[in-house]
Amino acid sequence: MTNRPLLLLGSLLALTTTLTLACSGEDGPPQDDPAPAGFAGFREFAAAIRGALEAEDAGFFLARAPVQEGICTGRETEPPCAGQQAGAKYRGNLLQAGDGDPLLIPEEQYAEQLLSYLTGAVTSLSDQLGAGEVTLVALATPPRSDDRIEDLLPSGRSAYYAITSGIVNRGSDNSREVHVLVFSPGDADWDYIGEVLVPGGGIPAEVYAGWLSGSCRDCYDYFERWEGTTP
Repeated sequence: MTNRPLLLLGSLLALTTTLTLACSGEDGPPQDDPAPAGFAGFREFAAAIRGALEAEDAGFFLARAPVQEGICTGRETEPPCAGQQAGAKYRGNLLQAGDGDPLLIPEEQYAEQLLSYLTGAVTSLSDQLGAGEVTLVALATPPRSDDRIEDLLPSGRSAYYAITSGIVNRGSDNSREVHVLVFSPGDADWDYIGEVLVPGGGIPAEVYAGWLSGSCRDCYDYFERWEGTTP
């Protein structure tokens, strides 16, 4: 089964846009491959990511992903530009559904989406993929076969994945979600680039297995399970 996750990706200057990446749950990268250059630094930084997840600290991520100003065309039918004249300005984060053109959504809405993931975990539940709390599962690097991530990074920058998952309550539904947080080393600290969103809402658990087990050929080039987690 092939999964098409949604990627929210923000530029180091101000953007958070989405891309689509293919993910197969079969024939993943060899697990004995050496870690790529720079991975040790990301592994060290990942302890702070884990701490932010445990503290449900959306600010840790948002402070590393500033927003930009968007301009309405006057043709939009959805917020924030619905009913606005051409040239109206607003602040937000880039959002692209599937392979369509990116749409800037209000920064408050993006912040709410991130916070709802961090705080929506149903810790009393578990499934065959793990416990319900939102937790750091693994670290990885994007697949070299998909250059759309690096196209949004300054020249010479690399992207790294922090693969997270939890069983999240969305109204009347409790579903497992996998969010792959994307970071890049900045001049002084790590920049938050965005996240891969694998949609929840009743999707079979096997869809997520490739991301969480290290067996997804198209999801990443290098995969390293986070300490203390189980396959």
